[in-house]
Amino acid sequence: MSDSATFDPTKRAEVFFQKDLLRVKIIASYWAVVLCAIPLWWYTTSITRLPLPTSRVSALEWTDSFKFPVDLVVSRTAGDAPVSEAELERTIQRRTQLDSARWGALDVRIHSNNLQNRSDVFSLAFNSNPAGAAHILGDDTLSVSSATYTLPQIVDTLGELLSPYASLKHEADGQRVAKYSPKYRLSFTLLNEDVSSIGYRSWEIEQSIYQYLEPTLNQLRALHDFEIESHVQFYAPLAFQPERVQVSQNHGYWALGQEETAIFVNSAEWTLSSSASNDPVLHFILFIPSSQHRPMHVMTAQGSAANSNAFIIPQWGGIVVYNPERTTPQDVLDTRTLLPIFRTFHTQLQLLLGVPPAPKGTYHIPASNIPRTAPLTRWQLAALLRARTLENARSASEALRSIVALVAQIGHLPVKEDVRALVRAALDDLDAMRDAADLHRAFSSARDAATRASAAFFDPGMLAMLYFPAEHTYAVYTPLFAPVGVPLIVSVIREIKRIRKERAEERKRKEKGKARMEGERREE
Repeated sequence: MSDSATFDPTKRAEVFFQKDLLRVKIIASYWAVVLCAIPLWWYTTSITRLPLPTSRVSALEWTDSFKFPVDLVVSRTAGDAPVSEAELERTIQRRTQLDSARWGALDVRIHSNNLQNRSDVFSLAFNSNPAGAAHILGDDTLSVSSATYTLPQIVDTLGELLSPYASLKHEADGQRVAKYSPKYRLSFTLLNEDVSSIGYRSWEIEQSIYQYLEPTLNQLRALHDFEIESHVQFYAPLAFQPERVQVSQNHGYWALGQEETAIFVNSAEWTLSSSASNDPVLHFILFIPSSQHRPMHVMTAQGSAANSNAFIIPQWGGIVVYNPERTTPQDVLDTRTLLPIFRTFHTQLQLLLGVPPAPKGTYHIPASNIPRTAPLTRWQLAALLRARTLENARSASEALRSIVALVAQIGHLPVKEDVRALVRAALDDLDAMRDAADLHRAFSSARDAATRASAAFFDPGMLAMLYFPAEHTYAVYTPLFAPVGVPLIVSVIREIKRIRKERAEERKRKEKGKARMEGERREE
């Protein structure tokens, strides 16, 4: 009891943890832990920034001026060709200078003799038919009448057949074509506005796809993989009320104008796709109006009923409005009834995928050895391959340039080995495309380049830091380190002040003692 009575906690020297030496050791131990943890913190928070091949990326400007070599053999007999090979080549060169949008991506080489063992050669033949139109004979020969076709007409026809952008005559055409994807899902949907008012409960979709679309899909599988799904919806109301157009007292129709077609798809109530996938979807909808809205017609921009009761939503799909003529219930749409509808779907599919049509006034006459199941000519497929090759090459080039620019602009953006490997692989693919000996190999290389460049650009590690600027670092570290750091810093400052104060007091005591001793000496 006597010890407790004499203990005074207000006196710092009597509290064991307030002893000066022990307190300094405690503070020093905290700082020792902090200093020892700094290397670990630095290692765990450091960002890997491997160097990128910026010089190779900077040299990718050639993708904007790349030219596809095209070998064209002029086949003729004596006296039936209106122009010489040299004159044809000079005319094409002049057109290239004047119309770079069409000819700029082509390097046409004219040959007068057949090139043996070459499957990528096209032919120009002349016939003596005085009233003959242009024909695509077989799969790779353009036959024109030497009596009716002039040199400019021949060059124009060749340009439409060979150019990768011949089918995109207007900017809207380019916006209509879906962005390239290695795989598409084709979704076919039978939509009844109200099946109870004389609609259809099913359709012979498998047979129709096999008969009318499968031949074209087989040819297009050189560029894309296709996954097909189908749906039937019994109740699919419109989100708007179509306009009634009264032609006569007893005759009228419901009109779908340009504004209505833009908002035709009722996404809130229509179930158009069921598969969970990242692959883009092209929709093909057969819409059956209810009996209250029949007949329903698509209107042109001029306000008249369109010849084809169908329209395209750019990069999304195509819609056909079908008005049944029957008045009695019928459950199934058979293949015969679906024939004109799937012809329209076939045209819409080609437009959405960018398949160039044959030039106006040019007809296809298949050769005996060409199967009827190949509706697209090699001219069309080659032009499509050129267009998609350029699209992929320029997409890859743009992605690679963006990666280099972002890494240079954002100092904390990581560049790991997997990203650098993808960038290098994409550059190698672009080099392989430039040096490819045939069009299919060039397309495959450009496709791989675009895929790898996109994977590098959207790498999760890069994206995570792209949306985490340096300012956010302070917001993260301040609440974490402030409660710990401030007491440690304050304690050090207090100890420094205490030591200075004690030293100052010690000096004063020494000075007073020295002065007292000097005074005592004087007195003696």
